[in-house]
Order: sequence, then C-alpha cells, then structure tokens
Amino acid sequence: MGRLFAAALVAGAISASVSTAQATTVGIDFGCATSLSGINSCNSSDAPLQDGYLGWAGPYGGNPGEDYDVTRSFTAGFGDSGTFDLTVTSDGLFFRDYAAVGGTYASQSALLSDSMLRNQPGSIVFTFSGLTAGTYSMESFHHDTYTNSSATVLFDAMVEDASGTRTVASGANNSFGTSPTSITALLYALTVGADGTATVTFSTSNAALGEHMSINGFQLTDVAPVPLPAGVWLLLSALG
Repeated sequence: MGRLFAAALVAGAISASVSTAQATTVGIDFGCATSLSGINSCNSSDAPLQDGYLGWAGPYGGNPGEDYDVTRSFTAGFGDSGTFDLTVTSDGLFFRDYAAVGGTYASQSALLSDSMLRNQPGSIVFTFSGLTAGTYSMESFHHDTYTNSSATVLFDAMVEDASGTRTVASGANNSFGTSPTSITALLYALTVGADGTATVTFSTSNAALGEHMSINGFQLTDVAPVPLPAGVWLLLSALG
C-alpha cells in the first residue's frame, strides 16, 4: 500500500512537469446526473466539477447486467480535426456524488468526491479514437469517500495501443475517506498510431456492495506528438 501511495505522489509530480506550453492537457471529471438526496446523492448536472476539467455525468443506476456504452466528443488540439472521442463501456456501472474531501486534498474535492464505479467484479473500458499519432501521458484518479477505509478493492489497469497490450498497474487499491493523507493516482503512457486509437481497461475481481472500484476522472496530455517529416523541417528552415 505504501509503495502504491508513493507512486501516486510521484505521478502527480510528473503530471505537473509535462504540462508545458507545447503540450495540451484535457481533464475529464466523472459524476452523477440524476437528482436524488441522501448519502447516495447525485446532482442534476455535472457539478461538482473540478476547475479546469470537463464534466461527464452519468446515471445513478447500473444494476448488474445493465450495459453502459456511451461515446462523447471533446475538443482538443491533439484531436483529429480538433476533436477526439471517448467511449466508456461496462455492465453494472454506477455514477455517484459522495461527501466532500477536506484536509490535504481539499482543493481537489470536486474531482475526488464523485466518480463512476463498480460494486461487483468486472471491468470499465475507456476507448479513445480520433487522436493524433504520438505519445500521451494519462493519469487516472481512484478515490472513494463512501467506502470504508478498511476495505481492500484491488484492481488492474491494462493498456492496448500501437505498442501492443500491457498491464500498467497490478493490484492497485482505491484510496478512501474524507480526509486522506494520500490518494491513489495511476500514471501511464499511451502510444497512438495512425489509426488514432488506444484502450485503457480497469478490472477488479473483488469489488462488492459498499466496496467500490472508483474512477474519479483523468488527465490526458500529448507529451510527444509525431514530428513533422524531415523535408518539412528543411522547408521551414529555408523560409526562415
């Protein structure tokens, strides 16, 4: 557990370092769109929405066997023709807005207090399409203010992209609580080829009622777009 949290802190430092003037970052914050009240509350919009992020609000429901398959388009400089698509698929997927986060991570409460989640074994799959070829950094956040802090909800993360299929996290565990001293954040690379696609799969075998595999949101950054052909650079040099 300590090693995972240490990795999470390092991941945060790396994420900040790649946000250069040349790089473009898009952040997505997941939350619930159904108007309800009580401990399992939801909002009727994307709120609470982390500053600088785009909202993705989903339904409160998500009974086992109830498929979720939704595609949305987002504007980004690294998207083909200025946009890219993200498809989220799962069965039994829930969206929740839970209690706020205070203390060390209070400034990230809008991100960490709401999420999409599974409370039974299975997977959540992100499929990106329409991306410009190149290398991307993706950081995903996995915190839950509802689940008991003594729970262990282990999950794996797998990437399928132009470099092949690989596991980027094994036996990761959600962080919990309303005043966490550390949060679980995973940082990994995506290599996108000419087809413009990449897939990230989060899988758990031991999530259960009251014990969640949660995804609060993520940041996607184009850290190394494919360079222009040498002939183009020569032309630009000559023009200069």
